[in-house]
Amino acid sequence: MQLGSPDDFLCAFPDTKGTFDVGVAFITHSSMDEGCSAWLAAAALTALIGGVLLDESSGEHIVGDEAIAWGRDVEKEVTR
Repeated sequence: MQLGSPDDFLCAFPDTKGTFDVGVAFITHSSMDEGCSAWLAAAALTALIGGVLLDESSGEHIVGDEAIAWGRDVEKEVTR
C-alpha cells in the first residue's frame, strides 16, 4: 500500500473524479490471490471511508457502498 498526496495520485490518474484529502494505492506484483486481497482491501477501505475506488483496468469509478459489491464480483472472477 502506498499513501500519498492527492496531487500525486491525480497526476498518475488524471481522469479520476472527485476531490480528495488523501490518495491510497494498493500495489501488488505477485499472484492473483494477492491481487484479489489488495482489491478486497481497497473495496473495504472505500466503503468504510465513503471514498472512491478507481478500477484501473476498466477506468470505472466505484463509490462508497458499491465498492463491496465490486469486490465480491472481483473475488468471484478470480476464483473461477
